[in-house]
Amino acid sequence: MKVNLIFLLAIMLLFNGFSLLAQEEQEQVEKTEVDEPAAAENRFPSRNLPGIRFTGYFDIFGTYQTTRPLNGENPFSSYPFRGNEFGISYAYAQAKYEDSKIVGTVALNMGNIVDLMYEEQPPLLKLVREMSVGYKFTEEVWIDAGIFPSVYGTESFITKNNFHATRSITGDFSPDYEEGFRLNYHKEYWQAKLLLTNGWQVLQPAANSRRSFGTMLEYHIPGKLKVNWSTYNGFVQQRPPVDLGPDVPLTFRQFDNIFIQYFAGRWSFQSVLDLGWQQSNDKSKWEKWVGNANSIRYKISDQFSTALRWDSYWDPTEKVMFPSMPDNYIRGTGDWPNTVPGGFQVDSFTWTLDFSPVQNILFRFESRTYHSRTGVPIFPDGNTKRTDNSFVLMSMGFSFGK
Repeated sequence: MKVNLIFLLAIMLLFNGFSLLAQEEQEQVEKTEVDEPAAAENRFPSRNLPGIRFTGYFDIFGTYQTTRPLNGENPFSSYPFRGNEFGISYAYAQAKYEDSKIVGTVALNMGNIVDLMYEEQPPLLKLVREMSVGYKFTEEVWIDAGIFPSVYGTESFITKNNFHATRSITGDFSPDYEEGFRLNYHKEYWQAKLLLTNGWQVLQPAANSRRSFGTMLEYHIPGKLKVNWSTYNGFVQQRPPVDLGPDVPLTFRQFDNIFIQYFAGRWSFQSVLDLGWQQSNDKSKWEKWVGNANSIRYKISDQFSTALRWDSYWDPTEKVMFPSMPDNYIRGTGDWPNTVPGGFQVDSFTWTLDFSPVQNILFRFESRTYHSRTGVPIFPDGNTKRTDNSFVLMSMGFSFGK
């Protein structure tokens, strides 16, 4: 909690400086040439027109990679989750009702990304991306309840809204969805949330699980600047996850996600930092992991843009990433060694080229490489493992509705 207080004071000082920027930039917001990525989650509508709106998206990809895991699956990437194939990375359909007081949303999803990110959820719940209702008490305060995308990070499953086709390691391995309640406050450039949820990316809690809580504080000048600090505080099951039964011990986890996005003419920048602390399995000490992702994008023309990313992840005690897990491991069948030497310490570099001939079609070409900083082979390749993994990817995305 002391760490959270330090972060809070630092962020508040930072935001006070941004308030001065807001006064200078307010009249220029509408003139920006950069398209700010759409929010990964729904907010309470600014228009008070009742009715139901339908939106949808799907993305088809083809990829070639240098490694060939025996089961065909990449253990550290949601996209491409399976390499050397053509497939549907993500398909999404949403129906949303809204009036001046109520918002109700039902959204379903499927695809390679869902196969990995919802791996531990019951089969029917894997289809649900969002099922929520929101009620507006005043112009500034409302409450949401249900299943919804999480508040953490800058990258959504709808990859057309992201700087890159693939997601960063931090994007894939911080919570992507939540179930519970959110109390929201929004005024001018500020937004805050209090969260009460089932846990760390949990839709159906285990018998011995406990509820978790979190916060979000955001400062946002549309089209210019966004700064966000979100937290998670709660118990998680010890890893390695032998099973999901009631006898798996719990340890406490604290997680901070901080990001900044800045838009200036044809240039866009974003930086994400993940900081996590978790009790050791014997609860004798706190173990830490750190992730970060940094991207820069340039809009060449109305149809073309390009972007570069460097991201890294440091998890020496395997609290989130599990390079020691056997390729053929089946949940509930036993244990495996606690860690490989050095755990998970990886750098990744990405280059992206986008082409959008019309508003609702996006072609993407991407090249990405991973490297194990410890020199320990962790990327499956047949009956062995390698220290590096690279791939090229092409995709075509289609969206409809707004």
